[in-house]
Amino acid sequence: MERSRIWAELTGAAGRDPLLWVALAAGIGIVAEDYLPVSVPLVVPVVMAVVGLGLAVRRPGWRGMFLVGAAGVFAFAHGVALWSVGQFPFSPNLRQGDSIRVMAEGIVVDEPAAPGTGGGSRSGRCTIRFSQMTVAGHTWKCDQRLPVRLMNPNASLHYGDRIRTTGLLRPFPPPVSPGAFDPKAFFFRTLGATGEFVVGPGDRIDRLASGEGHRLIDWALRSRHAIELAITKGLMDQPDEAAVIKAMVLGSREDTPEHIEEAYRLSGAMHVFAVSGLHVGIFGGILWAILRLLRVPRRFAVLVLIPAVLFYATVTGLRPSAVRAAIMFAIVMSGFLFARRPRLLNSLGLAALVILAYDTQQLFLPGFQLSFAVLTSIALF
Repeated sequence: MERSRIWAELTGAAGRDPLLWVALAAGIGIVAEDYLPVSVPLVVPVVMAVVGLGLAVRRPGWRGMFLVGAAGVFAFAHGVALWSVGQFPFSPNLRQGDSIRVMAEGIVVDEPAAPGTGGGSRSGRCTIRFSQMTVAGHTWKCDQRLPVRLMNPNASLHYGDRIRTTGLLRPFPPPVSPGAFDPKAFFFRTLGATGEFVVGPGDRIDRLASGEGHRLIDWALRSRHAIELAITKGLMDQPDEAAVIKAMVLGSREDTPEHIEEAYRLSGAMHVFAVSGLHVGIFGGILWAILRLLRVPRRFAVLVLIPAVLFYATVTGLRPSAVRAAIMFAIVMSGFLFARRPRLLNSLGLAALVILAYDTQQLFLPGFQLSFAVLTSIALF
């Protein structure tokens, strides 16, 4: 009986919540493309898209054909993403387990953590979008984001810096145990990276230019630093407490001492340091309550709320969990702008389509799967 009710809810949603089904079709297309043999050309999803969308226009039963077309479009997009990963000139070497000494040039595309932050011996880290690499006098052009480990104590980088550096391009280490964190799989899905770049103690880093990052992100990072100073005012002589506050509110873990992180990790409370949908929901809920308390009209309140939530997601470092929550929040709240009651399943479908249109690899991340599975279950049950 319960199973029949759930099935009736799902089939009924085809008419009431069409975007949910389009999102499901998109997911099926992405998964199919991901597991197709490498030799299968990209023409397959293109044919699916053209035939499906063409029949959707001409036939009365357009829904099924439209879903086939949507699956084809997203399969093609994912195929292009996989193809672009293979264009990195050193991918074959990394897959074979080879490490290569290179001189590289690129732009820092996130906020770096300097070596030794947190009062420990941890290496620094950042993400660099490399534009060229030189090996043995030969230069290869590329457009590849790679995670970078900074083991040079003199490394001082900032978002938007264009640098030239020497270092070791090497494969990711395997998981420390079965079922443990797999950096190879994680960075392949998040960055399209097949290896990591290590700047050792003896490697030289030259800053060629500054301020070449996105202006909005640069402004958000400067705002983040100002907020950090504001929320830790008066705690200059209590660095541990200040570090915990910054980590919990903004996700800034760079200054958190290793012994504090270890204590939270052992207690099972490490998740409070990760900005997630909970943080976005709390921020949005508090701001919404304040606006309603001030008797701000609902539509105007939504116009204030949506940019504020998106800004918070940007200030906290554009972490995938925060971005997903901000997009979901913005889509649901935008229903009030059109005087329409938001439908959760339809809004979830639209949020999934927006995220997958930007990055099809998001489908394979546990955070994406859990977020949408939980919210869909809430809507159905």
